[in-house]
Amino acid sequence: MAMTEPKLAVAYHFQNDPDTLPAVVTAVRKTYGGPVDFAVYGMVWKITKDSIRTRVAVLNPQPYPPPSVVERQQAAPGGEKYETPEWVLQGYEWETLPLMDKIHEDFNKKFGSNFKFPLRPKE
Repeated sequence: MAMTEPKLAVAYHFQNDPDTLPAVVTAVRKTYGGPVDFAVYGMVWKITKDSIRTRVAVLNPQPYPPPSVVERQQAAPGGEKYETPEWVLQGYEWETLPLMDKIHEDFNKKFGSNFKFPLRPKE
């Protein structure tokens, strides 16, 4: 921030809460004395050639209705079966399968479900 000397700096990608903010402000102020916003979720900026105005938007806490617990969602035509793309499988560490299977087995036992880990190596 000190090197670029912005009209308004924005600090983000940190846990901005009462426990961490004082330490972040102290660290920033060691090297930068200019105007800075310590961003929070929903913060927006109106930037014009003459000014920068900061505000926090009022967000809808539930933008989409919750899914129905009665009706089962139907797949779109042609989307009945999901197949994992090969590029996803290429980066997967197959040695973790026994661990993933154990996690899902414990989950199924606890919640009475029958979920199986969907990724399997092609044989």
